[in-house]
Amino acid sequence: MKAKPTTDLVIEFLDAGGKSINKFTTRLPRSGGGPGQPAAEPAQAGGGEEGGFGGGAPARATTDVGVNRFVWDMRYPEATRFPGMILWAGQTQGPRISPGSYLVRLTVDGQTLSQTLR
Repeated sequence: MKAKPTTDLVIEFLDAGGKSINKFTTRLPRSGGGPGQPAAEPAQAGGGEEGGFGGGAPARATTDVGVNRFVWDMRYPEATRFPGMILWAGQTQGPRISPGSYLVRLTVDGQTLSQTLR
């Protein structure tokens, strides 16, 4: 008997004070973003070029059958882009986190697991 595939998965990274740094999900990001919502999630989930230019698809967690891996680029969310934005040599990539103690929270179908990381 096959197991029912996971329908909802969220990976969230929090600072030592419990404030959310970045959140990744299996859901597709909204293209426009609403009030308080970024237009898209960060473009890299590891494996991207350091300081690379251009986007690519937003990072998303997967629930494919088998082994899944997610690599966080250890950055805050990128700045919001808008039509006509001029960035001759700039980027909207968020800053890297500073060394310290953090918390990662994994929520799968309503069940939450947490782990500290340094």
